Amino acid sequence: EAIFTETINPDYQEKSITKKPRKGTKQAMLVRLLQRPQGTTMDEMVKITMWQKHTVRGTLSHTIKKRLGYLVESAKNADNVRVYRIVEA
Repeated sequence: EAIFTETINPDYQEKSITKKPRKGTKQAMLVRLLQRPQGTTMDEMVKITMWQKHTVRGTLSHTIKKRLGYLVESAKNADNVRVYRIVEA
């Protein structure tokens, strides 16, 4: 009978925003779009990056939020279009 145990590292520290995307990359373009006060839509991100929607969503979830440590807010605007933006914690 296998038992799964998790080892907790006492030296582990929460991630902070220390990493930044390299200038001129598609990730850097996404961060700039997300930092605008009005935010950005999925269609704008797809058009700028030339990625498919599922790739943009994955990049938002993994790279922008988890790896880079940004807090991304998502809400629908008056036209019922979802808008994403980076907010201060």
